[in-house]
Amino acid sequence: MENQQDNFIPPFQTVEAPKPKRPVALIVIAVVLFLGVLGLGTGLYMQMAHAQDLQRQVDDLKTAATKMDQQMAQDMNMGADQSAADFREVPELGVKYKVTDATKDLTYSYVSDDQGTVKRVNFSTLTLSQLKDDAGNSPCASSGGPSGSISELDNVDRARALYGADNTENTKKIGDHVFVYIQPQSACTDSTLSAGDLQASQDAVKTVFDSLEAM
Repeated sequence: MENQQDNFIPPFQTVEAPKPKRPVALIVIAVVLFLGVLGLGTGLYMQMAHAQDLQRQVDDLKTAATKMDQQMAQDMNMGADQSAADFREVPELGVKYKVTDATKDLTYSYVSDDQGTVKRVNFSTLTLSQLKDDAGNSPCASSGGPSGSISELDNVDRARALYGADNTENTKKIGDHVFVYIQPQSACTDSTLSAGDLQASQDAVKTVFDSLEAM
């Protein structure tokens, strides 16, 4: 009896292919690189922001310094202008005098002898100069010296010879020249002029003389 061996055919089975393993190492490297780039970018951004902040501070300091320099220059110019405004020059005599409320209204006329050895300025005021007499003349104009005069001479001896100026109150030396204060030599009368106004103008000229200095 022959042994009959049935050939057993197992049912068909699906064999699944093994799933590939995830590249964990690559992912880790990618994450590390990403974090590194992110950190580097953040660091560069912070450095740029810090540099910009420093630049703004530098610009602000430069602006403040420029404004300070401009203010100082302006203050110096104002001070110089103010100093110049405090004095009025009399170029014909090479001197200047201090301007005050009492002297700011003064005007003058310049005269000299033929040789130019005696120079003189005769004073009046704007108010006095505008006065008119019945004939339409100006009796109180500066040409007549109603408020007084100041003369410049070469030396004290000549000053004494001309004006008898032998007192220090009415004589002063500025540089190489001698200056003499001369009281009013002509009358100045007007119906609207008070004696007080005329005297105030004469006192102002004496104040001018006392404050004289070289230009």
